[in-house]
Amino acid sequence: MGRLVVCEWEGRSLTIEEALDLRTQRPASAHHFYCQECGQRVRAHKAGTTGQGAHFEHLLRNPQCSPGSGPIQHSTGRAQASQTSKKPPPSLQIKWPDGVSTMEPRPDFSRIHALLPPQCGQREFKPTLCIGLDIAWFGGSKGNPDSQYDCVVAAVVGPDSKATHLDIKRVPLIGRDPDGSLTAGAIGKVIDRYASQVQSIVLGIDAPLLSTQVIPPRRARAWRAADRVLSDARRGIDQFVGGSNGWHPTLQPGAPLAPRVVHLMDALSRQHGFAVWNTKNVQHERLAIEVFPSEAIWALKRLGGYADHTNADLIRSYKKLKGVALREEEIRNLIQRVLSPVGPLIGFEEGWQMIEDSSLSWLLTDPAWVQGTEYRGGKLLDDTIDSLLCLAVAIGYAKGESHVYVDNSNPDDGHIIGPGIFAK
Repeated sequence: MGRLVVCEWEGRSLTIEEALDLRTQRPASAHHFYCQECGQRVRAHKAGTTGQGAHFEHLLRNPQCSPGSGPIQHSTGRAQASQTSKKPPPSLQIKWPDGVSTMEPRPDFSRIHALLPPQCGQREFKPTLCIGLDIAWFGGSKGNPDSQYDCVVAAVVGPDSKATHLDIKRVPLIGRDPDGSLTAGAIGKVIDRYASQVQSIVLGIDAPLLSTQVIPPRRARAWRAADRVLSDARRGIDQFVGGSNGWHPTLQPGAPLAPRVVHLMDALSRQHGFAVWNTKNVQHERLAIEVFPSEAIWALKRLGGYADHTNADLIRSYKKLKGVALREEEIRNLIQRVLSPVGPLIGFEEGWQMIEDSSLSWLLTDPAWVQGTEYRGGKLLDDTIDSLLCLAVAIGYAKGESHVYVDNSNPDDGHIIGPGIFAK
């Protein structure tokens, strides 16, 4: 059984190291740590003298909770469930019901309008090259070759959804590409291929891109203003709908920025004129925006998607399938279930259906993860889906069908953009 090393505290994710540090500073707060899976109280334990690492433990044993399926990994700074087991927990086995994921009416959030993230995006939907990038913040894990790729997903979109075209590429990170030059080069080739056909470019990246934070002593990471805005808004919205029920995104501190991400953005700025989104350049012709796929899934649910699912475990199971052999039908159903709410909620249903179909065709012929007649679950699947979610947000931004978390009093301390509109 693995160690539980991340909890929820005041609506935010907290590592065991941060919790132990917090306990020494504010003892009363240490009694309010909660398990992210079952919501029950947990306590923080220091490392033992017999070699046991620091960890959280439930105050009351909960046999229905499965945080012991593995420790939380932090190689990218976003919490992901451990992928060390050969099979996912039984509750995460992919047993999809027949039919297409249904939608439900968008909730009336008018009573909590002040809590809602504002609408953002381009004022006019014009031909746009939208790119989604799931980036390995540190070039992947040394011990996991499947993590040493970046996945670049690009689509030319415009008012005529029938003209939508999809382009997907895995970028092998030779030597783990510490300066981001291999990924910058791959994005550059996509831009060169389509720049003459579009008027703007929106690049959605699964990584923090801006921060003004100075990391305090004894801390490895710090919360940015945007992280706190997202956390506060998410808690208020979940409370309004009756609780998170497991759908809340697992938020990690966004500072400091990963050096590889900084190098990539420097290269894209110099070579292709990209600017990182802020409140002053929202109409810039070449924008890079920060996307958090877990927030995208949560937002899709809160705006009426995944109506036939009451819990997020099945939707997010694609992150817990390392070592699991998947059949073609399972891949089809998984992609359909995760991505099907996107089109209606960004007002691009027909075009998104083409993207969904094309991405599935690419996945089913991608030799990187084919294993006989089956497919290897793990990072090669995880990263593709997260890249497609980043692409969805980029398209939503191009259509003006997206929302943003940003602290207007400190707009340079990050932003997080998601799909769909809360504050109509």
